[in-house]
Amino acid sequence: MRKSHQPSKIAVLSSFCHRTLTGRDNAQTLRTAAWLEEHGKPFWLRYVLVPGYSDAEADIRALGERLGGYKQVERVEILPYHTLGVHKYEAMGKEYRLAGVQENTPEQSERAAALFREYFPTVVVN
Repeated sequence: MRKSHQPSKIAVLSSFCHRTLTGRDNAQTLRTAAWLEEHGKPFWLRYVLVPGYSDAEADIRALGERLGGYKQVERVEILPYHTLGVHKYEAMGKEYRLAGVQENTPEQSERAAALFREYFPTVVVN
């Protein structure tokens, strides 16, 4: 069997944040991570950093404690929140759930990266 050159990527958030932003629990995402780990499939964790939603130290540490021992996590990507897609919601006449949320500062992104580095060897801010 040929090894994939592109690892799976899964987006992770705290349960509260995931439910608030998507209307669904994050249980399936965590089950997917566990399955990938159990089956020796490399993957990346992608963490959307949203001020006031997913930037709490306790949430980042909880995720690190839960998944930090996984051997198949090749890297953690921190995806700082941005407002580039707001106009799409406006054009479709849909409510933008994060209206008024400010973009992350570089300091907020680096603080999150430093926390993740306590649990994972490779952490990047995109």
